[in-house]
Amino acid sequence: MKKILIIVTNHATLGTTDQANGTYAPELTHALDAFLQAGFAYDVASINGGEVPFYGENIEGDEVNTRIFNNDEFQSRVKNTIPVSQLNVDDYDAVFYPGGFGLLSDLALHAPTASSQQSFMKMAASWEPCVMALLLCCRLH
Repeated sequence: MKKILIIVTNHATLGTTDQANGTYAPELTHALDAFLQAGFAYDVASINGGEVPFYGENIEGDEVNTRIFNNDEFQSRVKNTIPVSQLNVDDYDAVFYPGGFGLLSDLALHAPTASSQQSFMKMAASWEPCVMALLLCCRLH
C-alpha cells in the first residue's frame, strides 16, 4: 500500500501575535479524504511531535471536515504526531503539506524538515511528470 507523509505545524499562533492559528483543517481533511478514498495509508508528523493545533475545524456545513475530525484514528494521529527527527522519508511515496499560516512560522525555518523534503524531491525526480504535478496540485481538490 502506498503511504503519504503529512507534515503539519506545531505553531499555535499567527506569527508572533496571540491570534490562534495552526494548520487550516479543511486543507488537511479534504486532501486526506481523497487520499483515503484512493487507498493510501498515511502518517502525520510535526517538528516537535505530539498534539498539533488547528483552526477552521468547525466550519458549518463542511461534512468532510466534520467526518474526519470525528474519526478516532485521525484524532489519535493528530494528538500523537511523529517528530520529524524520527522520520525516514524513504518509507513514504509522497509528502503533503496542508495549508495554514502556522507552517510559515516553524516548518519554513526548520533545517531537518527542509533536509527531508530535499531527499524526497530527489527520489521524486525519477517519477513521471504527471505524477509530480498531481502531488503538487492535490490541495486544489
